[in-house]
Amino acid sequence: MIPRRIRLRNFLSYRECTVDLTGLHLAVLCGKNGDGKSALLDAMTWALWGAARGRLEDDLINQSETEMLVEFEFEANGDLFVVIRKRARGKPGALDFLQVAPDGRRISLSGGIMRETQAEIIRRVQMDFDTFVNSAFIAQGRANEFTRKSAAERKEVFRKVLGLERFEELAAAATDRRKECAARISAIGRETEDLRTDVARLPEVERELAATVERREGLEPLIAGAEVQVGELRQAVADHARLRSEVDSLEQRVGEAQESVVAADAAIAAVEKERDSTRELLVHEQAITARYKELVSARAAEHEAAERQARASEAERAEQAASRVIAEERARIEASLAAHRRDHEAAVLASEDLPGLITAEAVLADGRAALAELDQQTEAARAEESELRSREAASRAEAEQALQQATEIKAKEAQLEGVATCPVCRQPLSPDDLDHVRGEYAEQRRVLGERYRQAQAAKDQAAAGAEAAKTAVTRLQRERQSRETALRQQERDLLSRLTSATEAAGRVPVLVAAISEAEALLAADDFAPGARQELEEAKVALAAAGYDQAAHQQLRTTIRDLAGADDAYRDLALAGERAAALELALAREQKSLAERREQLCRAREALEAAQAALEAATDVTPRLNAAE
Repeated sequence: MIPRRIRLRNFLSYRECTVDLTGLHLAVLCGKNGDGKSALLDAMTWALWGAARGRLEDDLINQSETEMLVEFEFEANGDLFVVIRKRARGKPGALDFLQVAPDGRRISLSGGIMRETQAEIIRRVQMDFDTFVNSAFIAQGRANEFTRKSAAERKEVFRKVLGLERFEELAAAATDRRKECAARISAIGRETEDLRTDVARLPEVERELAATVERREGLEPLIAGAEVQVGELRQAVADHARLRSEVDSLEQRVGEAQESVVAADAAIAAVEKERDSTRELLVHEQAITARYKELVSARAAEHEAAERQARASEAERAEQAASRVIAEERARIEASLAAHRRDHEAAVLASEDLPGLITAEAVLADGRAALAELDQQTEAARAEESELRSREAASRAEAEQALQQATEIKAKEAQLEGVATCPVCRQPLSPDDLDHVRGEYAEQRRVLGERYRQAQAAKDQAAAGAEAAKTAVTRLQRERQSRETALRQQERDLLSRLTSATEAAGRVPVLVAAISEAEALLAADDFAPGARQELEEAKVALAAAGYDQAAHQQLRTTIRDLAGADDAYRDLALAGERAAALELALAREQKSLAERREQLCRAREALEAAQAALEAATDVTPRLNAAE
């Protein structure tokens, strides 16, 4: 696998970066610790295998971003590939694998799911992440990664690096081929053994064949006589079967003839019934004609009433629509009037607060003056603390100086022990001189001790005062912060209320005008003029329609009562012709019935003759079966 180009976006320390290694045989990454050298290698391993130095994937995203992308172009086995891996924080990642054709086209090698795509990448690269980090890539601080593995794990790494999987596949294929050949050899051996057994029985089979031929030659005269007898028996069986078939056919013809006679009787009865019905219809000709004319007249009147009903319904719908528009407009004006009245009351109440709010604004000015006074007190306390700290430092220096001088005098006193000359002037010293010098040294140390104690007391007093001043500064700052927070909240509330009150005072005249206008409209009942005109037009149209619902209903009842009169009238018109045709049809059916009865008699006579011939014939089928 040879890297060609890598592009990073929001990966570890990189926001947007592209590194092109095309044409390089050797590349060295130089830089200080933390410059991102290892991050480039981590980007390669993450793009190929989704892993990088044991980190969680979300940890690889730049801290100030929510998503990352790495596009890695590499060469493997002479082909050029591109891997694009993306991930958003807290969400599943996306992986695309493409092959770059010689003409620059990108051909997708991605599978249906990410696991299939990852398997295809490993197959093309011919190693997984663990093999890569133990052979080609030694991560920082993990140079002994390979040596720390067990023998089996190191063997697995070598197996993948050297491509021993191919030899394992060949070994498995050779084993399968060996098993297949062994099975075939075993089958051929069994088949060969069966053939040898058959060859060994060949003389015995030849002897049995010769004996069979000899027996057949002795039986040939008997077989010829039996064949003649079988031929005669077969003819007799065929004749008997023909007679049986003829009887069956005649029985079927008799049954069919009987059914035909019955059907003819039924047809004659139906024709007679229809003829009688037609005659009955002709008897009531005047009544049927009168009912038909009444039905035609009622239908014409009902059609006219239906047209009037349609016009009246249309006018009623227009009237209802116009009334609904007027009612909706009234409701809208009333709702608007109620809203204006509520807004007017709220605006009046809000505007009444305006004088009090102006006074409250003056009170807030006093609060701001109090904050300025607290600032002055705080500055004074800070100045006092600074002065006391200076005093503390001066007293500390004075105490340290006194202590150092006293230490030096004490060292001088120690030098007087066993010394006969003055350490300063080198003159001989008597015992009295020594006592005098020691006395002076003691007095100096006493004075220095008193200075030290006074300086320490002054230092402690200044430190206590400074702490008190510091505490006062802290207290004053807290008090100012608390007051300032409260004052700012009051100012915001006051500004909001003052703005609302001012706006409310401006809305009062507008709302008064709107209320007056709405009340005038409702009092004059002068709104929705178009709908009112449509309402009047609809009332005029409804009166002009002249629709009488009771009369219309009576016509419908009449038509319902006369239902079937038109069918009866049509039947009456055809009744004369139908009567003559029915007489002719009745004559044909009676003639057909006579013919069918004659056919039935002939079929019964033929059946009786065939049954007699069948009874006279003998069934020789058992003898034929025995002879065969």
